[in-house]
Amino acid sequence: MWLILVDNARRKKSLRHAGGHKRVAQDEAVLANEENRLAEQLIALDEALVKLSKKDKVKADLVKLRYFAGLT
Repeated sequence: MWLILVDNARRKKSLRHAGGHKRVAQDEAVLANEENRLAEQLIALDEALVKLSKKDKVKADLVKLRYFAGLT
């Protein structure tokens, strides 16, 4: 599931999709900025999880389960 979110965030940031630039009304601009910030955070989280996975796969899997699935 987390890969779907990360792939979607990367797709929204890609040049093919205007790199996150689109024409919006002023009141929607705040929402668009928040959406871009969330996409950047998801990409950064994915990069951190990849690094953690290289060091300790079990801990990386635990983080994925807790963060994305809400498991304890």
